[in-house]
Amino acid sequence: YPNPVTDVLKIAFNASAGNTYFVRITDVTGRQVMSKEIRSSSGLINTVLDLSGLEAGMYQYSILKNNTVQHSGKIIKS
Repeated sequence: YPNPVTDVLKIAFNASAGNTYFVRITDVTGRQVMSKEIRSSSGLINTVLDLSGLEAGMYQYSILKNNTVQHSGKIIKS
């Protein structure tokens, strides 16, 4: 949130303790434009991504654990 986003995207998700998650942002062609590693403790994880360097358009975000997508969605960058 927020979506559409102008510069800063906040993502919240539940995590299990001792795992490493990756938040990956890809453009409409599937090219990775950003990635962030998150080492978790259990519970709700809140992370912030600076999207100010990305062009306006549609993007996909994915939250991965052990190279498996746990959650994904669309982002509109204005």
